[in-house]
Amino acid sequence: MLSRMDGYRAAVVGWNPEDLADPAELRAGWSDELAQGDLPGLVLSGEVHRTLHPTTGFEPFDNDHEWLPYRGERTGNHG
Repeated sequence: MLSRMDGYRAAVVGWNPEDLADPAELRAGWSDELAQGDLPGLVLSGEVHRTLHPTTGFEPFDNDHEWLPYRGERTGNHG
């Protein structure tokens, strides 16, 4: 059973996520990655998402949040 996640503004989901969930840090230091949709697993409240410059790749997460879907880790070609 999933618990309701009320009150959060930003989170990162996935396997061993990095600590990137501070909205101010996202705006200041990760704007290029946000614009390109290169932070898979990032979940933002609608309020925070609306304050960002135009971004690509975000999808609805729930009624109050958007996210860049986490699709798992990619393995390299070890040939």
